[in-house]
Amino acid sequence: MTLDLQEKFDDPFLTDFLYSATGFVNSRQPQLDESPFKSQEEFEIRSFNGAAVIGGSLVCGNEGKDLPPLNRNKVLELLTSQGQFCCILTSLNRQLEVVTSDFFGFKTVYYYFDRVPSQSPDQLTFVASNRFNYLVEFLKNKKAKLTFNNKNIISYLYQFNLFSRQLNGHSTFCNEINVLPMDQMIIIDSEGPRFALKPLHRNEHNPDKGQYEHQIHLGTNAVQDSLTAISKSRRFEDFICDLSGGKDSRLTLASVMNSELKDNFQLRTIENSKCPDDLRIANNIAAHYKIPWLDRFDSEQFPITIEQGFDIWQHFNSNRYYRIGFAAYMSKGANKIMQLNGCGGELFKAWSKPFYDRKISKSENFEVQSKELFKYYFNFEEVNKSLFDDALEEFRATLKSLPGEHFGDRLESYGHYHIIRYHAGSLDKSRYFGELNWAAIASPNLYKAASLIEKNLFYDQAVMFDILDHINPEMNFIEYDELNWSDKILTRSPSYDKYKNLQLPDASLDNWRAGQDAWGLDRGRKRNNRPNRDFNYDQLSDIAYQRIMKNIEKICDYESYTSNIFNEHYIRYLNDVIAKNQPNLLQSLAVISSVADIVQPTRSWYSKCEKLKTDFRNHSKNSMPIL
Repeated sequence: MTLDLQEKFDDPFLTDFLYSATGFVNSRQPQLDESPFKSQEEFEIRSFNGAAVIGGSLVCGNEGKDLPPLNRNKVLELLTSQGQFCCILTSLNRQLEVVTSDFFGFKTVYYYFDRVPSQSPDQLTFVASNRFNYLVEFLKNKKAKLTFNNKNIISYLYQFNLFSRQLNGHSTFCNEINVLPMDQMIIIDSEGPRFALKPLHRNEHNPDKGQYEHQIHLGTNAVQDSLTAISKSRRFEDFICDLSGGKDSRLTLASVMNSELKDNFQLRTIENSKCPDDLRIANNIAAHYKIPWLDRFDSEQFPITIEQGFDIWQHFNSNRYYRIGFAAYMSKGANKIMQLNGCGGELFKAWSKPFYDRKISKSENFEVQSKELFKYYFNFEEVNKSLFDDALEEFRATLKSLPGEHFGDRLESYGHYHIIRYHAGSLDKSRYFGELNWAAIASPNLYKAASLIEKNLFYDQAVMFDILDHINPEMNFIEYDELNWSDKILTRSPSYDKYKNLQLPDASLDNWRAGQDAWGLDRGRKRNNRPNRDFNYDQLSDIAYQRIMKNIEKICDYESYTSNIFNEHYIRYLNDVIAKNQPNLLQSLAVISSVADIVQPTRSWYSKCEKLKTDFRNHSKNSMPIL
């Protein structure tokens, strides 16, 4: 058996990898196994994509390879560290290899395990990559047969909601390619691949006040330590903290204000028609704490076209995330800007209840509740009942595999395992638009704390309240753009009497407007007041529609059955409903492009846009036999 690692990178943070292991004879099928890190075996990092705080230092991209060998404790520290990364570990005796991602699975790993025609018929091949297109391209070169997962495809064609914005479950639009679960890693030895649980996962609710407070203390300290490591790394010159009127970004702001970055960051917010109070509340907070608004964007940029923007988005998000968003400019080289955001806050506050409350009956029957919810969000039963039934059964099987006593508990876990990870992970593309995103409050300890509080308090979002109260209690008493804390929750704070009547005055927006003008935010069409004349926003919908139709033709030519999915009924729906709503049109493009990538992978980054980048390298390591 031989192993091979190929890497493609042009940025110190994001190293795309493709890992293959061939020559398994009569191999077992992958099974869930115990963690391999029981002995004192040491590991080295063979490939590292992303960034993490390890041993008090910020480690980025290929710097991970320079770390000294990791013993069992150091490996566990890596797997529970703050950051967004995926990596390959190799035991020093070359007996064991591990493919894994960060604690929350923000970085996606795709894998394939089957026979390929270019190999001996009695041998199996295992392949993993952090990019779907890179994996497909490899398999195509090996003459592997890739087929469409039709029930997944049709599930996403008629729906536009939180559930349909990202991949749900571990299957993709390709039957032969799956996604590594959030809580698992892949172990490869001479007998083949197997799965193992990451440490500290599968949290069941088990209230324990002492441990709850201890985990909050550990978690807030870990957040501070990560921000300190970022500050001391000297890698970044500008820090931008996103702020809205919501709870996640406020907890992020409190954490930043309580760190070594407290005097070295700027705030950013936008006008949001869906949350009209966002700007007013954020501006009042900025004035109250005397924090400056972002007024510059010191990043060398070059213009891109709409077509290039679509290609770049697809490279990062194929078969993962379907809410398209990109700017008219792209950064050159490794910029020194970090964006601190509240991604991951949903992991320790109840996110799911609004998405099923009043949408399903009070029945306690799992089969009834699961069908009601699935039909509410994926209502295509009348379009194709057979595929609907298949997709519903897969949804039920996914729910049953997750922690939780009741339907609502399992749905909460569903968000953690299948929705939040893709939403947060989609931000890695921002590196190529001038910033490195950092989910500042996504702490494994805070996630653990959420399982140590009474369930009714968890669903009242008391965990989020208590964390903020631990850092900056005053902020809990400033109004939010959503439902404010109830008196039941507010009285949990020892500072209740001090801040219960707090009300910030409305501040002038002049400083915010001046900052907006200074860095030229104009729907992503210009940077530093330099308009991009090649990016015509008015043509966005037309170009998206044309790409959809070309991809549908490509898909139907590849597999004739899909003509039953992309039929006259769907084309009418596309023209009469989807095309009239730009966000839905862009989501449809992301889904259909992800399906078309199975036929011919989008090669924007390594082909169409390669001429726009500098210092691009592609290197392969020699095959390494396992003894």
